[in-house]
Amino acid sequence: DDLGGEKEVPITFNVTNPGINLTVTNKQENIIFKTATNFNVAMKKDYYSGAYDYIVEQIPAGSGRVTIDGVAYSGGTAAVTNPANLRIGFTPTVEGRVSLKITIKDKVGGEVAETYDFNVTNPAIAVNVTGHKSDANVNIPTTFNFAVSKPNYSGGFTAKIVTDPTNTGTIKLNNSAHTGTAVALQANNTVVFTPTTAGAIVLKILVSDNLGGEKEIAIPFTVENPAIEVTITNKESSVLYKSTTTFNASISKANYSGKFNYRISTSPAAAGAITVGGKAHTGNYTEVSAPAGLQIGFTPVIEGYVSLLLEIEDETGNKTEKTLDFNVTNPAVNLTINNSGTD
Repeated sequence: DDLGGEKEVPITFNVTNPGINLTVTNKQENIIFKTATNFNVAMKKDYYSGAYDYIVEQIPAGSGRVTIDGVAYSGGTAAVTNPANLRIGFTPTVEGRVSLKITIKDKVGGEVAETYDFNVTNPAIAVNVTGHKSDANVNIPTTFNFAVSKPNYSGGFTAKIVTDPTNTGTIKLNNSAHTGTAVALQANNTVVFTPTTAGAIVLKILVSDNLGGEKEIAIPFTVENPAIEVTITNKESSVLYKSTTTFNASISKANYSGKFNYRISTSPAAAGAITVGGKAHTGNYTEVSAPAGLQIGFTPVIEGYVSLLLEIEDETGNKTEKTLDFNVTNPAVNLTINNSGTD
């Protein structure tokens, strides 16, 4: 007071720094590998209207790509633009359990950290095959179809197809020749396989998506090369020396519409003249013009047992032989003498 008196009275305050409250919306726990997910974080603090900063950490580090408010985030402390809606985007690049740790700081020493977990999966590719028949024939095209799908995925697919063993047939995929290089698929795909060898053959189809997913399926075939059938009609077993005998050969093969070639030889060699369809046969392989009725003529020029060897081949490499035996005779000349006298 004015007389020099003093009195000190302590005034006590309990000063607190309220916590920062975070509210998360639109977050999904189960997300897809290499597919963006977005969620929102709002922050609020009682009696505080100042600015905030954020830090986002990936656990494990480098497990994906992060965007903040649509802009790529590479780490470190950055200012929150809108505390009512911090938009966070995350595109995982690894599978399994990953987390984002988000730390929010204010300008008066307040800080809060929350960890948000994600289960990242890369769903399996599904391949649905229809119209496949495992039984096939050499050089006869066989067709089947397949469609590809993947849950929660809207990207494209590619596929490559190979034969096992290699070089055992030709492949067409969606009407284009396929050489084993990955090509884009359609919603429904058609494969035409033409085997060129007999035996067990597997088509391996490897399907890939844009997320690194792969699916291989095996399409088995049992490929047959049916035998060439030759039927001989009108053949004589006994023929006359230097007299022409004619017979017919009918050539067929199950499930085959290609060409046949023939060659005919004699045993012993040069045992006679051969005609086919009325024309002299040279002994070289010649295309069969009428497989249902090959007319063969043979004029033997030696006596005794003679054989013709009929060889038939098709375009698949199949061959067959038919041996045709003849007994060639030269009947004795009968001489009759009339009115013969002894003098």
